[in-house]
Amino acid sequence: MFPKTLYSLALFASQKYGDTAVISDGEITKTYKEFFSDINTFASRLAFLGLNQKHIAVCGGNSYNWLVSYFAAASVGTVLPLGDDLEWEDITALCKKADCAAVIDCGYTGEITSNSVNVIDSINLY
Repeated sequence: MFPKTLYSLALFASQKYGDTAVISDGEITKTYKEFFSDINTFASRLAFLGLNQKHIAVCGGNSYNWLVSYFAAASVGTVLPLGDDLEWEDITALCKKADCAAVIDCGYTGEITSNSVNVIDSINLY
């Protein structure tokens, strides 16, 4: 039977491929077991922060941290994936519309103004 959630997919892959590299980009190499462990660790932290069954935005570029954050957020709640090419005002508008309880910053490269931070003050930024 094929996994039905991202979490169960990561678990399945860690059990099947274990010590095989899931990512290797010259700067970082991680095995399927390490990837699953990182997802578990971060998902546990999100749950501890009270984000179970909440909407969570994951913002940033293509990176290992973004991937772990995406899988972890999807494991505890509903994830809103956002790239790093959006303006902060667009991110805040999308997060408000999606009723996000948190934004996970995985390397947002745009400019965050004090005015736009005030718009999203009810949402936790991690």
